[in-house]
Amino acid sequence: MELKPGLSALVTGGASGIGKAISLALGEKGIFVTVVDFSEERGKEVASLVEKENAKFHPKLGFPSAMFIRCDVTNTNEANDNVGISFISSPHRQISRVGMLLRECYIHCQNYPNLKFCKSSHALKLINLKRVGGSGELAAAFKKHLATYGGLDICVNSAGIGTHEPFHKDQTENSGLWRRTINVNLVAVIDCTRLAIQTMQAAKKPGVIINMGSASGLYPMYVDPIYSASKGGVVLFTRSLAPYKRHGIRVNVLCPEVISNILGL
Repeated sequence: MELKPGLSALVTGGASGIGKAISLALGEKGIFVTVVDFSEERGKEVASLVEKENAKFHPKLGFPSAMFIRCDVTNTNEANDNVGISFISSPHRQISRVGMLLRECYIHCQNYPNLKFCKSSHALKLINLKRVGGSGELAAAFKKHLATYGGLDICVNSAGIGTHEPFHKDQTENSGLWRRTINVNLVAVIDCTRLAIQTMQAAKKPGVIINMGSASGLYPMYVDPIYSASKGGVVLFTRSLAPYKRHGIRVNVLCPEVISNILGL
């Protein structure tokens, strides 16, 4: 896929480390970016930096070129699965901020053909959000991205944590420390990939998904076997998705070695 202005990307773990670097690099190409992370302060900072880069390509854009969504990627609480979407049916109807964004997106869609909006005699209609299934904060983040940008071209699943306590010494309730590492590093990546595929298929367009693995998913990591196990799962899960390329969706895994990063619980 050629990186060009007007494409859109969603990056989990986008507030720090590799996720932050990827978010900024995409912004430098004029790509709209949704930064998904648990850290609100760092996430908003990254989104602001991306917007500054995007301003070079989109000086008069009528909707945000980058946004931050605070999200626990392991959260599946249905109560948090609320995304306000409004449709414009008449000039007298009160519309939400998201509804205004949809109108602006339609106005600019000639310049950005990847924004798939259509106009009927009574309303501006967004592509079918119901095809993006699931509940919780993560599903809501994908739906908000789709509502704002009309599609998803790139998804980078970079959220990850490590365990700093040997798993056999984990005394937390239900062995919460090492289980959370598996949930963030592997289960959430599977869920993000599922939602990304649904979002791309809903927009009826090709896309790219990048899952963040690790060299420790290729070789044993003696100091943190749970982290190694989670990344090994990401590697084989991603390799098993090769058939989706026939449907226009390419899924790759990156396996970096040791880097300087904020990796905590």
